[in-house]
Amino acid sequence: MDFSKIHRALEQKSDAFWALLVFFASFILFFWDIGHPRSIYYDETHYVPAARYFLGLGPLANLEHPPLGKILIAAGMFLFGDGPVGWRFFSVLTGALIVPIVFLASRKFGWSRLWSLWVCLALAANQMLFVQARIATLDIYFVFFSILSVYAYLRAFRASHALTVRRELWVTGAALGLAMACKWSALPLVLLALVGQFAFRRATLRFIPQVMLAFSVAYLLPFAPYVLKGDWTVPDLVLRQFDALALQQQVGGKTHGYMSAWWEWPLMNRPTWYFFESADGYFRGILSLGNPFLFWTGFVLAVGLLVRLAMSRAARTLPAVAVSALYWVNFLFWAFTARKLMFFYYYFLPSLFLPWAAAECIRAVRDPLSRRGLALGYLLLTVLVFIYFYPVLAGVREPLSRFGFWAWFRRWV
Repeated sequence: MDFSKIHRALEQKSDAFWALLVFFASFILFFWDIGHPRSIYYDETHYVPAARYFLGLGPLANLEHPPLGKILIAAGMFLFGDGPVGWRFFSVLTGALIVPIVFLASRKFGWSRLWSLWVCLALAANQMLFVQARIATLDIYFVFFSILSVYAYLRAFRASHALTVRRELWVTGAALGLAMACKWSALPLVLLALVGQFAFRRATLRFIPQVMLAFSVAYLLPFAPYVLKGDWTVPDLVLRQFDALALQQQVGGKTHGYMSAWWEWPLMNRPTWYFFESADGYFRGILSLGNPFLFWTGFVLAVGLLVRLAMSRAARTLPAVAVSALYWVNFLFWAFTARKLMFFYYYFLPSLFLPWAAAECIRAVRDPLSRRGLALGYLLLTVLVFIYFYPVLAGVREPLSRFGFWAWFRRWV
């Protein structure tokens, strides 16, 4: 295969063209048959009823989580009705937007369009992204704003003009605030951004008060409907945060059949069936499972990347340091929480950095022929595994006798 011709063909179109193409391809992939299941399933049972409050169709509920994700679910219901498409439309939209944002962020690493598109294809075949983009829960929204903040921060890091740096840091702060306004699981990324600011861009520390203001406004603004509808007062904006924390601690102490420990997530020891129904010898199921090839090899490569950074100063490039920090901080954060009740899908955000880790390791191979072969083989296997698992990711009707094709281990049942 002549990769030089592919490079030249890709360079003939702009980044905006490829970003739009990646977005539309991802949107079609995620949106297809979004009307199934026709009823709410898994954690939609919490968030869809809570979203109805913002349309005046239900009581105030689910106060253990901030409101922005539920507002976005309500926006879909307002546009497309109180049904499957309405519940899940903005999940699909934000999920599809994650892929081109990762493409643009890869370009800020200094990677070619070919490598950036390679990462996008691996990301689209991640499997968790596909499943989370097709269910009306909060995770896809907090992850979208988290990835947006990473891109904005990279733009700030690469910028040379002070005004551009300040603008991108404002966007970073606002995106992190919106991520936290969806789900507090964005906290490790907020902490990482602050550490990164002190470690790498000390000259811009004077912008931190403005960035914190952007963060605070973005976080608090989605709570406005509670005040405008008369259920909260302005002081409640602060006081109710402590109530939410208490509710989180209360829920976090419970147990569940699908619960798993943080160290099990890279192994995918206990994935979650979001949906399952069977009748007349057939079944439909939706399994929250990462791509086994990408997740297992990606974790090994993430460990290898961390070791390489520790042993070689020359290896500490922006992509290597950023990818390693993004993955390990967002993953290991859960090792230090007191929360007992945790699920595999908490690994969603860290898992999105595995294609970057794989790409960075493969790019480090010196022999061009070996590097190209590894890149092509790795991507091909990732996509083939996604195709293999597609029926139990999208809820395709399959014979019950084939259930074992996808339930490889006892704890995958």
